[in-house]
Amino acid sequence: MGKPEQAEIALNNISKLYENDNQAAQLAASLRESNTTQETKIEAVRLTKEGIKHHSSGELDKAIDALQKACKLTPHHISVNLNLLQLLLKKLKMAHSNTSILAQCTIYLKNIRHIKQEHTEYKRYIQIKKLVSKTNRDKPLQPIK
Repeated sequence: MGKPEQAEIALNNISKLYENDNQAAQLAASLRESNTTQETKIEAVRLTKEGIKHHSSGELDKAIDALQKACKLTPHHISVNLNLLQLLLKKLKMAHSNTSILAQCTIYLKNIRHIKQEHTEYKRYIQIKKLVSKTNRDKPLQPIK
């Protein structure tokens, strides 16, 4: 109906109400997925591969940029968000903390808060969530120079 923000709120509410219902979780995931065209998915995969290639070449900023573009195309894709979060945490560690990076991490964690405990990436999600939370508490915030 052309109201993606309202649809996302409704899907999040459904996920919370029926958090122990696998069928409801699958339906919510399916509805999120159906809102993405095949061309968009293909482009997101291309950008993800590009990000991985840049990361392998040591080009962290280019890798982050590519994965951020992929996340814009498929904002609720769990693996893409987790990969991006890992790269942002790596940059954060190199930068000795930065409010902008921490804010981005919070956004990408929110993108995938619908993840269920049964999901294969759930443990990774929890580990990254803990790292972001710990970094938010422990490190003094300094701008990148």
